[in-house]
Amino acid sequence: MLFGAVGAIIEMKRNKKVMGYLFNKFDKGICLIPIVSDTLTKNKIDIDNYVFINNDEIEKVIIKNEDIVYKKIKIILKNKTKYTMRAVKKIKNIEYHEKNLNNFLSICK
Repeated sequence: MLFGAVGAIIEMKRNKKVMGYLFNKFDKGICLIPIVSDTLTKNKIDIDNYVFINNDEIEKVIIKNEDIVYKKIKIILKNKTKYTMRAVKKIKNIEYHEKNLNNFLSICK
């Protein structure tokens, strides 16, 4: 099942040049496509350095409300690698974001 990109999910801990990820959920796992800072005002998608996390590698996914603006998503792998991200719940004028985020979160629970 493919939902398309959920949207930019902020994750600054692993690589300071990575501004966020486009998140895709497939039947076999999760794909994280980095959004990198190209200039001070422009970002680009780095399709060559995507991360694919196979379902078999995932120990658990924790989803919590961080505050009224963000959801906190933590993916913990069996090898103890952690991906901790914050996802904006709503983006003004981008109606599909909230629906896709909620679809993704319901699958991960």
